Amino acid sequence: MLITTSNLEKKTNSTSCVVEEYKFNKKNASLAKATIKGRYPEKGFAVNDECDMIYYALSGTCEIHYKDNIYKISKGDACLIEKKNMYWVEGTIELLIFNSPAWHINQYRQLNK
Repeated sequence: MLITTSNLEKKTNSTSCVVEEYKFNKKNASLAKATIKGRYPEKGFAVNDECDMIYYALSGTCEIHYKDNIYKISKGDACLIEKKNMYWVEGTIELLIFNSPAWHINQYRQLNK
């Protein structure tokens, strides 16, 4: 199955984050490209209850606040964010995001801690 850039499903998650999803319709994995400019989520933390995510930096830089650590990533770096852990991101970065199992909105939460 081929998904071209002209067939990506674009979603604006917030004023700081735009995501383009590659819709392979598989339950075990998914892929997306995210552009973050600022802080995401804008307040608090994000949590994925069911899927682990790998953030791969395509361009730019950011700080990932995760498990009491701050990870600074830039082009070519990757960071694993495991399910059920709070995180937030700040910077200007374009990311390729691999999710396993596939990401879906019902397993995602934002916490205002």
